[in-house]
Amino acid sequence: MVFGRFLLAVFFSKRTITRLKFAERLGCNASYLSLLASDHFPSVKMAEAIERETDGAVPAASWGIDLSTAPTKIPALLRRSA
Repeated sequence: MVFGRFLLAVFFSKRTITRLKFAERLGCNASYLSLLASDHFPSVKMAEAIERETDGAVPAASWGIDLSTAPTKIPALLRRSA
């Protein structure tokens, strides 16, 4: 199950930060956050940023993303093309 949307909604209900300010901190726009609240999924990088900016209240893994195989977790040596 994907709980990221629910946890993000709970985060906003308990905090005074606006979606616009939060989006600015993430480096996106408020309409992108609206998409996440409906049926879109963040990239691994964005899911990690959301986790960081919510102080762990919305873990990256809560979006159903397999972080162990995410490109950001692969050593740079393996990402280089031959």
